[in-house]
Amino acid sequence: GFERVCESVSEFMRAAMVPSHARMALLFAVLLAACHAQIVLDDEPGAGLEDADAGGEGGGGVERKEATDPMTRMLQWGMENSDLSEMARKAQLVREGKMKPQPVDREAMDALFGSKAKFMEQCVVRVKDAVKAGEVEEIVASLEDLEEQVTDIDNAGDLDHFGGVDLVMKLLGHKMDKVRQASLWVIGTTVQSHPKMQEMLMARGVLPKLLDPLRKASKSLKKEDPRLLAKNIYALSSLLRTCPQCIEKFTKADGHKTVTSLLSALADDSRTDGPWTAVKRKVVALVGDLIEEEGVEASTQKLIAALTAGGGGGGGGEG
Repeated sequence: GFERVCESVSEFMRAAMVPSHARMALLFAVLLAACHAQIVLDDEPGAGLEDADAGGEGGGGVERKEATDPMTRMLQWGMENSDLSEMARKAQLVREGKMKPQPVDREAMDALFGSKAKFMEQCVVRVKDAVKAGEVEEIVASLEDLEEQVTDIDNAGDLDHFGGVDLVMKLLGHKMDKVRQASLWVIGTTVQSHPKMQEMLMARGVLPKLLDPLRKASKSLKKEDPRLLAKNIYALSSLLRTCPQCIEKFTKADGHKTVTSLLSALADDSRTDGPWTAVKRKVVALVGDLIEEEGVEASTQKLIAALTAGGGGGGGGEG
């Protein structure tokens, strides 16, 4: 069955005169969807913006990032100041039913570290203050803290309560790449596996803000920052995944043409260093997601239609 699917898709693309490099990319995407392979699109927890997509080998000697979340800080402190062997003994007793687990005193914890909602609000206020002061490094640092907070699905749902959604969306148009990059990271993490936030941001007009930079990049990659592109694709993938309404609006906005144009431009680009490889990987994974969400036949037909309508002639990369 799987081989027949690949052969059918390949024959269909050859008949439609799809360029060979695009055929290979689409076939690879079909492979991903058929095998239910999952390429990780989000970034490693605690990784900085500069090396989030670099995929460096090893990890020894990396200094641990100090947590900003009050719950994580409390856990770190507790682990560093506890007898681990005694903890293991008590855990075994709890599992055997010989000891009852001690409940967490929520009021005491909030008094010591502050509530999660309060900390979220403080993160948003920090971003606002940094924007008013025009301090780029502080904007980026506060956005990184905010991104850490919205990895919690409840916190992500509360982002709009403090004006965070509109604030971060506005920063997608900031003049500095590093601010846009951090903002895309927050957007992508906020909407990931979160239907309420996917629909909210789509209604607020986030889709054009994600597609327009990709359209620009597909015309010429020479001046593009691969790390910024990777975060852009991460945010778009998170927005579309498991959201039929979002994919429908993506289709109406010529999203398939945008993706195939970028895919073609990247296929013509000769750069193979880490950041550019990450971009290419994420675009192919996005195509795989679309095929998995829409079905092989429907999605492949849309992608082929985009290619044969002129979406595959982007080019412009360094040869």
